[in-house]
This record gives sequence, C-alpha cells and structure tokens, in this order.
Amino acid sequence: MSRLLKSFAVLTVITAAFAMTADAQAGHCHDSYPQYTWKAVTVYQTVRQPKVITVTLYDHCDRPYLAHKTVWTTHRVPVTKYVKVAY
Repeated sequence: MSRLLKSFAVLTVITAAFAMTADAQAGHCHDSYPQYTWKAVTVYQTVRQPKVITVTLYDHCDRPYLAHKTVWTTHRVPVTKYVKVAY
C-alpha cells in the first residue's frame, strides 16, 4: 500500500511540474507574435464594359440604314479592399 501511495505522490508532483511549466510558457507565447488589424483601403480598378450603339451606315447604292455596333468603354471604379496591418 505504501508503494502505491509513493507512486501516486510522485505522479502528482510530476503532473504539477508540467502544469506550472506549461503555464509559464503560455504567458509569453503571444508576446512574440505581431498583432494585426484590418484597414480599409480604396483602390481604383479599370473596368471595360460593352455598350451597344446605333449607327447609320450606307449600302452600295448610298441608301442609309441603321446598324447596331458594340463598343467597349473603359471606366475607373473605386473598390474598397481590406489590408492586414501589423501594429
């Protein structure tokens, strides 16, 4: 019985030592990593959009007729992006 009690006491001391070591290390593990926050940044992106227009064309007899043409327009559009910033 006394051997079982000694084994239990040794096991308790070892478990307590590991618990104290883990607590001591856990307090400093977050200090070494940088802290981050997200910042909103507005950037401009170029977008091409199709646009259908009606134009007047002439056939071989110089008679006018209407035709639909697709043209591309280019626009600069503001876009909000979120960037991770260390502080």
